[in-house]
Amino acid sequence: MFRFVAIFAICSTLVTPAVLADDSLVNEKVLEFSRKNIGREVGNGECSGLAEEALDAAGAKSYRAFDESPQEGDLVWGELTYVLEIKESKRVAEKMADPAVRSGDIVQLRDVLFEGQIKSRPYKMFTPQHTAVINFISKDGTKWNVIQQSVNGRKKVAKGIYNLNDLKKGSIRVYRPVPLRQESEETNREPSDANREAKS
Repeated sequence: MFRFVAIFAICSTLVTPAVLADDSLVNEKVLEFSRKNIGREVGNGECSGLAEEALDAAGAKSYRAFDESPQEGDLVWGELTYVLEIKESKRVAEKMADPAVRSGDIVQLRDVLFEGQIKSRPYKMFTPQHTAVINFISKDGTKWNVIQQSVNGRKKVAKGIYNLNDLKKGSIRVYRPVPLRQESEETNREPSDANREAKS
């Protein structure tokens, strides 16, 4: 079971919906599924269960289609678009797409510690591994409103906030869902060796 071992505080944050590109229908479907299931237990109730069911509903590839990376147990949910990690006490960020993060993307956390203050009250949030769906992000990109489940032992889907300025340890990886149709299109474009031989 993936869990947050954490002390949570409730906060309100001014946010702007992440801009969705024209080709982001899959992301929209992932987001729609996640939002409509807030307050419910999805799949096996684990954090990865929400992402898996959302991708299935959106017609996107499961984590089972990808090798675990960069470590064993790190689930891959599609195309890697953004990495933020703490290395030797320094923040290292890498963007692989534009936008690097948008609504409906899947977030995978590894050994993450958030620590800071919310309305002058200290909070600490730690997880060895966790999966969530991006709901929307703040205008400056530093606060992510996410949809997740299996937090503090609670199996039901709920919203949460990740403040990237409070990241003290670990790594955050963001994945863009990959439509199943891409796989079928690639198969159709590339004739098999047997077909090549038959035509020659």
